[in-house]
This record gives sequence, structure tokens and C-alpha cells, in this order.
Amino acid sequence: MISNTIRYTIEAIHAHIDEHLQPAEQLPSEKELAHQLGVSRSTVREALARLAAQGVVKRQWGVGTFVSDAIPSTALGIASLRPGIPGLLASTGGTPSVYHFEFKEHPPDGELFPDFLVAPVLSLTRVFALDGVPAIVIRDRIVSEVKGRRIDPTSLRSVDTLVADIFEAAGVKLATLSLTLRAADLDKELRLIFDLPQSEPVIETRGRGLDIKGRRILASRGTYRTRIVELGLSVS
Repeated sequence: MISNTIRYTIEAIHAHIDEHLQPAEQLPSEKELAHQLGVSRSTVREALARLAAQGVVKRQWGVGTFVSDAIPSTALGIASLRPGIPGLLASTGGTPSVYHFEFKEHPPDGELFPDFLVAPVLSLTRVFALDGVPAIVIRDRIVSEVKGRRIDPTSLRSVDTLVADIFEAAGVKLATLSLTLRAADLDKELRLIFDLPQSEPVIETRGRGLDIKGRRILASRGTYRTRIVELGLSVS
């Protein structure tokens, strides 16, 4: 479990980067950061190590710490996801649409979102269709509020809106989305959603989205009918 001191230090360094630095610029030394933040050098060192693991900074031993100038290869950057699902569907030559959309509010979930212990959780279900045929189901859970800014999911009724967009509208940056993919078969619930009489092979994605401070704000699960769409992944 990360200590409050480490969390404070990570957030303070993030704030310094946001306000004063550009990609590839160098951060102050560990000694200077420790003095500015009123913490020990070992605390600063651990905070920088965590930020480096998230891809926010990169460390050059004997030289210093620099703001990252590229998306880490272990994660999908949000920019790389555009044009997202609408583009994926449109690339088949058909017309994409949101076949079904709903959201519900739930009590806070400290296990899923440990940095947001009092914010309610929103569950979002979107069914995307191609020429009216359901092809993709995305089920997300997101924090409903960050720093007093309420997340409004209603614009997700539009086929052109991404989850990153509703966070951005509230002034919150969804910085990283890490995904895992696996082959699966439709369960009974998804067969009902897709209105299919029997199961068929699909691709499932499981993911988590982090804000610029490395806090989880999104948990995502997607199901893609590979008979309708092809799901590819390219990371540079």
C-alpha cells in the first residue's frame, strides 16, 4: 500500500511538471525536490521511481530525471486510440451507431478505485452496431467525480464520443489506458445483448485507465464480435 507521504510527493511532482515543464525537460534534482516539498530524498527517489514506472518521467543515472517525451511502449496512449471504436466500425465500410446506452450510479468502491474513497462509481454500458447489427459491447466503470469536478457521461450517446472525452470535458486527463486481450466465447448475458441464439467466438479486452497522476479512474471490459469487426493492436 502506497503511503500518504509518497502519494503527496507523486502528486506534487506531477503538479510541478504540469505547471512548469514540457516533454523532455529536466526536473530539479532529488535534493532540490526534497527541499521544496519538505520530504526526505528517499521519499522523492521512490516517488520518481513510481513515476518512471508509469512512463511519466525517465531517469538517466548520473544525468537526472526528465519528463517523458513519448508514450511508454507498455501502454496504449489515448491519442493512439482515435478514431476509436467508431473508426474501427467505419473502416469496414458500414455505418456505425450506438445501438444501446445506459449508465447507473453505485456507491464508492475503494477496492477498484483506491484513490477515490468517497466518489460514487458510474457503470456504463454501450452497444455499438454496424449497419444496425450489434457488434461491440463496452462496459466501463468510472469514478464520477475528480477534485470536485463531476463527470457527465450523457454525451456517450453519440457514436463519436470516447470515454476520454467525458473526462476531458470535466478538466480531467485520461492519460493512459492499459489493455489485455484474450479470445473468449459469448456468455449468456452477452448473447442476450447481441440478440444471438447461440454462442460464438469473440475477443475480450480488459483494461484500466489512469489519470496524469497515475490514479485509476476507469476500469473497462470490451467484447468484439470478430465475425463483424477485426481488432488489431499496434504499439510503437
